[in-house]
Order: sequence, then C-alpha cells, then structure tokens
Amino acid sequence: MNKIALIVFLASSLFANIGKIVTLRGDVVILSDNKERIAKTNDILEENDKIITKNNAKLQIKFIDNTIVTLGKNTTLNIKDYVIDGKKSKVSLEVNNGHFKVISGNISKIARKNFEFQAKTATIGIRGTVFVGSLGKVDKVGCLEGAIDVKVGNKTSLVQAGNQLRFDNDKVIKIEKIVPKEFETINTGKESQVNTKQSYKNSESFNEFLNSKEEMIKAKQEYYQNKNYQDYKNNYKYNNERIKDLDTNSISKDIINICNGNTYCIQNKINYANKGYLNGKDYQNNRQRNSTYGVQK
Repeated sequence: MNKIALIVFLASSLFANIGKIVTLRGDVVILSDNKERIAKTNDILEENDKIITKNNAKLQIKFIDNTIVTLGKNTTLNIKDYVIDGKKSKVSLEVNNGHFKVISGNISKIARKNFEFQAKTATIGIRGTVFVGSLGKVDKVGCLEGAIDVKVGNKTSLVQAGNQLRFDNDKVIKIEKIVPKEFETINTGKESQVNTKQSYKNSESFNEFLNSKEEMIKAKQEYYQNKNYQDYKNNYKYNNERIKDLDTNSISKDIINICNGNTYCIQNKINYANKGYLNGKDYQNNRQRNSTYGVQK
C-alpha cells in the first residue's frame, strides 16, 4: 500500500512541475493556492501560479518544453494552463501589466495552435517565435524572430520579425518598425537574442579571454625581469605579437598598468609597441627612461 501511495505521489509531483525560475534579482512573490511566498532561484512552478515582480525585480522562467519567459519590473504573470503532451499540449499564459519577453519552445513545434498568450486585450499566437511586450500607458507587442498572430477585438494581425503592434483596448493603433529601447526586457538576461550587433570587446567571452592573457603576460614579465637582453627582447616580441591580437583599448589598458599611469612611459611604450626594439641601443634607452620613472622592465 505504501509503494502505491509513493508512486501516486511521484506521478502527481511530476505533472505538477511545469517549470522553474532560473534567474532572479530583486523582490518577486509567488501566489500558489492562495498562499504567498518569496520567490527564489530554482523555485518550481505549477499551473495556476501567479508570479509578481516588484519595482526592483526581473526574472526568467524556463518551462518544461524549453519555452523561456522573462519578466521585467512591476509585472504579473498568470500561468493558467501548461500541459505538454504531444498534440494534446496546451499553454495559456496571461500578463495584464508590465514587461515580458517570450522565446517559444517545443510547444511551437508540436501544438503551436494550442499556445495562447494574453496581453491585456491582445491575444498572441506563435509561429516559432521570439516576442516582447510592454503594457502600461501605451500597450504594444513586438516580434524579434519568426512571426506572431495578434488578435485585438475582432481583428487578427500578422506581425513579422522586426515589427511591433500598438493597441488600445479593442483597437489596433498601428503596426510599425520595432523600437527596441521601448521594451525593457529585450536587453536583459542571458537569453537576449535581439537582432543588433554587440561589441565583441564588451562581451563576457572577450573579458575572460583578456583576463587570461593579462595573467599570462604578467607571469612572463616577472620571469624575464632579471634575465639578459636577448631573453628580454624575445619576451617583448611575444608581447608585441599579443598586442596585434587585441584591440587598441586593451593595449592602452595593458600599457597603463605596466607604467602605473605615468604618461611619458605610456607614450614611450606605445611607440615601441608599434615598431619593436630594433637594437640594443633602443632597448637601453627605453630601459633607462623607464628606470627614471620607477618602472622596471
């Protein structure tokens, strides 16, 4: 009898788990079975849960079919239905205020017609989609990838990627080019997929690469610090090759650190970085100038 009860419990728990909070910052509340609790990262969500973000909060939810929903501040999400079961799958989500972004998961492949996202008076259907919305004084939804069907009143509009639809109650105001800055959730979270070019030098991967290179350079400099001229020259050649691989801002940062902010040393290093040490005289002169300013190389 206990084994049967355990199996029933595990089965009910499995079906109750429809997703979880994967990232969170600020104050977020979950209302479940009329009980309120403070949300935390990795909290499991169930059907009929209501998620409320406060003025300082943003979060991201990953559902069991890999649909990802990002909520901005002052946003309330109602999970009305979330069943993933082949062609019988059904998803119904509702937001009546705030800011959101949705990346549709497997539901768009197995039963996209059974997906419904209610944004105030607009009902959004998906076609393998990334879409955003902002509901407040001005209500609008925009499509970043794929396309969405947006029904407002008795009119259904197809909104292609790169466009947004403005609406007021049961009336469509206009369809226009999307304005990314009008959607708070577009540039938040690791899942952001906006069709705008990001600066590589500001990306997380570049910063990690730069830090590893800086550590390598410092180790080389310490090793060669008391070596003879030829070893020093070889080390500087290594530095010079490394400089070619990085951008100007990174070079400047490296040189500034080496020179402890001394302007004469910085300019001198930049000059020598461009042409290298051509002979022993160049090396000796540069070394003497650096020593004058307390920079040992």
